[in-house]
Amino acid sequence: MATVDAYGRVKGIALGSANITAKSDDGGLSATCAITVQTGVTKIVLSKTADTINVGNNDTLVATITPSNATNQAVTWKSSNPSVATVDQNGKVVAVKTGTTVISVATQDGNKVASCQVTVPNLASSIALNLTSTTIDVGFTQSLNVVFTPSNTTDKKVTWSSDNTSVATVDAYGRVKGIALGSANITAKSDDGGLSAACAVTVQTGVTKIVLSKTTDTINVGNNDTLVAAITPGNATNQAVTWKSSNPSVATVDQNGKVVAVKTGTTVISVATQDGNKVASCQVTVPNLAKGISVNPDITTVNIGVTKTLSVTFRPSDTTDKKVTWSSDNPSVATVDAYGRVKGIAEGSANITATSEDGGFTSTCALLVQTGVTKITLNKTSDIVKVGNSDTLVATITPSDATNQNFTWKSSNPSVATVDTNGNVTAIKPGRAVITVTSEDGNKTASCSVTVIYLS
Repeated sequence: MATVDAYGRVKGIALGSANITAKSDDGGLSATCAITVQTGVTKIVLSKTADTINVGNNDTLVATITPSNATNQAVTWKSSNPSVATVDQNGKVVAVKTGTTVISVATQDGNKVASCQVTVPNLASSIALNLTSTTIDVGFTQSLNVVFTPSNTTDKKVTWSSDNTSVATVDAYGRVKGIALGSANITAKSDDGGLSAACAVTVQTGVTKIVLSKTTDTINVGNNDTLVAAITPGNATNQAVTWKSSNPSVATVDQNGKVVAVKTGTTVISVATQDGNKVASCQVTVPNLAKGISVNPDITTVNIGVTKTLSVTFRPSDTTDKKVTWSSDNPSVATVDAYGRVKGIAEGSANITATSEDGGFTSTCALLVQTGVTKITLNKTSDIVKVGNSDTLVATITPSDATNQNFTWKSSNPSVATVDTNGNVTAIKPGRAVITVTSEDGNKTASCSVTVIYLS
């Protein structure tokens, strides 16, 4: 039944009993051990490794020992949380309250252990969807969510279904997709208790864009204009829009797009689709109208080949539209561009006129085009004159055919020497003076240094 070696190591050979005796060499003393040889437990497993049991219900776990002919089949059952579920020594598990516990079974022989996690669920009392009705565009997706009562329901798994999959489909995650125009009911059914909730889905052709007939508009106070909104696609199911003015004190808009100007200023008229909230807008200006204009200067002279810029003053000064059109009644004498830049072409006269776009007001500048002075020179650059004597300086203008031949004389030191309008220089006292001549046209200058000495 059992053998033993010289070191006291006993080995079971077959089922049964044997006495193992140790005898001392010294004195022949002996001691005996009664050995029972059995078939030992090598493993234990449970019929379930996880289980769900509702409060008040029970389930029996079955333990299987390997080998099946093990001599000692005794086991001990235990719950890690008996306040959630208890277990008796037959493996019967009774659910007490919601929560989780581990039911374990251990063999007496070898202390082999197996376990099962038991969940006592919090059962759903009702479910609802976050939407009871909704509208989806063809080709678009919208997600529905399930709300459980109580919120800490343990098993929140649901099965989704559509009663009209040709109109709308739904996947396992509650994502609803519009397939074609029409209606469908989307239902969620809970795995826990078979509770259900539904959402009525309408599938439509959605709005993708909206545009206005104008993006900018100008309307005078008291006048009106109607903006036209165009929705894309033209067959969109929901064509409803909402109109709005960002500054109704300047201009109002009704729900037909009619804009009425109230006072000067600017406002943005916007239109938004009910479906998709697509937006288009138009900036509306209610102008401060011109009462009149003036060209500055109203009379002027310009030399041939020279450019001069005219300006326009509006009344009132805060007139909104200050655009004007320029014209010359004699472009062979003077031309004018769109910016009021006048260029002399030939000697003569021309009227340069500005016409306002707002109100058509006009104002004119009388323009004389002349041959301009390019240089002035004196017959002397230095001179010596005795006290009491005089000398005449001669000024020459270039070109000789310059229209304006006028010039002025000046002495830098009239106490030493004076000069009259004819260039006559008179010596007053010893010293030095600079006599300067300046052309009226172009402000060209020439000078002569005059030294006054005593009579010898």
